[in-house]
Amino acid sequence: MKSKRNASDKLSDTTEVNTGNKAQKQHLNRFVLYRLLWFRALLIRLLNLKLNIMHHYDVKRLALILAKQAEIEGMKAENKYREINEHDLTYGQGDFAIKAEELRVIANLHDE
Repeated sequence: MKSKRNASDKLSDTTEVNTGNKAQKQHLNRFVLYRLLWFRALLIRLLNLKLNIMHHYDVKRLALILAKQAEIEGMKAENKYREINEHDLTYGQGDFAIKAEELRVIANLHDE
């Protein structure tokens, strides 16, 4: 009789562990499903933004911003070159502040 108890005790222990694992798997599955749905919703929002908002003027504005950024990178490269050759810097904080303001103006342009 003692051996039967041990066998039934082992069976109940296994059942409890399996039930615990099952609950954990269900919780994990719900979590993964929630994250997938959230990610899907985010992708849909991003696609809608891209499809609905990128108009002709937005593309022009983006091109102007990229051109200004290229100018800024050129200014930084010139400063680095002069620094390496131990010369005075060509562009100072004020010059970069002016470029930053130009970027702000472009970013705030209306459909022009």
